Amino acid sequence: MKLYTSKMLDISIEDMQGQPFIKEVWSGVLTEKIFKRLIYDSIEVYEKYLPNILNRQETLLMYANVSGITMIRNEEIEWLEKEINPIYERLGFTHQAVVMPSSFFASQAVLNYEGVSESGKFITNVFKDELSAIRWYFKKINKALQ
Repeated sequence: MKLYTSKMLDISIEDMQGQPFIKEVWSGVLTEKIFKRLIYDSIEVYEKYLPNILNRQETLLMYANVSGITMIRNEEIEWLEKEINPIYERLGFTHQAVVMPSSFFASQAVLNYEGVSESGKFITNVFKDELSAIRWYFKKINKALQ
């Protein structure tokens, strides 16, 4: 189900094995102004739609395919970690799987995004391909259910 569509960002709710997750597909050159506007737009979307999803599950994945972006700076990655990840955590996200950009410069910045929030409740991992990202999350879920 599509939740948001723009020239540089599409957001949808996807389902795999009965487990809903959020999918973001990013593309283009992300200037600081455009990137931050899109992030704040996405937060508004999540505030509206996530309560319905979270009633049914304990973990929630944000799958972010950023393979189509050609530029993002380290400053935006640092901003995400400090300012936005705590908001994602508050909204109910527990995991974030990021598919790396094909652009060398953008991929170097995105590699710095991996890590665990201060509370330990929000985990971000970066992957080279979509299949690895999805497998990682479902391996985590299966361990949690056992």
